[in-house]
Amino acid sequence: MKTLIPLFVALSFLACSSYEKEDSPPKVEVVEVSLPEDVGVIDGSNTIPSDSDEIIEVLEPDAMAVEAEDVFEGLGGFDDLDQGLEDGSSIEGDSVVAEDKGMPDEGPCIPNCNGKVCGDDGCGGICGYCQHGYACNKDGQCVEICVPDCQAKQKLCGPDGCGGECPPGCDPGFECRDDFRCHPLACVPNCTGKECGDDGCGNPTACGECAITQSCTEDGRCVEGPCRGIPPGKTKCLDPFTVGICVVQNGQQMLITQDCSKLPDKICGWDAFQGVYACVDKPPCVPKCTLDDGTVKQCGDDGCGGSCGTCPFGWSCPGPKFQCRPVSGAECGSITNMGICWEDNWLYYCSSEDPTKGTIVAEDCSKENKVCAYDSEFTHQYQCMLKQ
Repeated sequence: MKTLIPLFVALSFLACSSYEKEDSPPKVEVVEVSLPEDVGVIDGSNTIPSDSDEIIEVLEPDAMAVEAEDVFEGLGGFDDLDQGLEDGSSIEGDSVVAEDKGMPDEGPCIPNCNGKVCGDDGCGGICGYCQHGYACNKDGQCVEICVPDCQAKQKLCGPDGCGGECPPGCDPGFECRDDFRCHPLACVPNCTGKECGDDGCGNPTACGECAITQSCTEDGRCVEGPCRGIPPGKTKCLDPFTVGICVVQNGQQMLITQDCSKLPDKICGWDAFQGVYACVDKPPCVPKCTLDDGTVKQCGDDGCGGSCGTCPFGWSCPGPKFQCRPVSGAECGSITNMGICWEDNWLYYCSSEDPTKGTIVAEDCSKENKVCAYDSEFTHQYQCMLKQ
């Protein structure tokens, strides 16, 4: 039997490489093959051993050329590149995973307090603090703390004194009246035949009020009596701390009073649970150190027994602005020997270059027909200077 063994091997690129271009010819690599020493070849000069069962033929170099067209014709039976791979093998694009380098470094945190006077700076710090009686809102602004008066005034509806509404409020078809109770919208006030009392829609004095020595009967008539206008069996706050109760004994009216000031933290108010005026808990006091015009008090009472601040020793705290004011002979505090002009033309300066060793010297420039001003030409201090 005669067997031809080519001495070139064309490595198939079908399973190991991809086409560079669709129309470009594939590359063919020629590899030499080493044969065992006992295998003979026919090259025109050697002879084949007589006992050899196989004949090996050496091809000439021209016969070793492989045409690119012949290779492409062999590709016709492959639908895709995977057919050139071993069974069970494939090349998946998703199998190439990029190295995970983690999140990029964003650098150090930069605090942001633009437009804020308090609250978080975005980096765990604080933009500022609010003074006593104020709280920081979500926009980073200090707002005055407001305590709703719903509990103190026993309101079941209506404004709470802080821009909100008292719970639980009124259901649809009802409205909140002056007694801070819910009444049907269909209620029609009626004072026919009445000179005092309720109009039938929750307005206790809509039909009129009696004189201080009189009381209003159930049918709306003012009658003389000792109950000071309190209907029999009813209660009323005679002042912020006194509850008046009108009782009838042996056909005669009698006024009984209760002094709430003798009870700890109690005032006269509406008790919604009993439905009468009685001694109720005093609402919590909210310190106030800001005047109605927005001026912040440096000193003085905060309205709750506390102080809005303290002044240097010997200084005064005059109203109505409650700003610390120097006094002659007092501690210099923040005032140096350069001096300072007060808004009413008074000059204040420290008697020593060391504020801790000197005292305040005060001059009323108006008495000298002068004006308090800074002398930028000679002394470089505040002086009582001639008017120009």
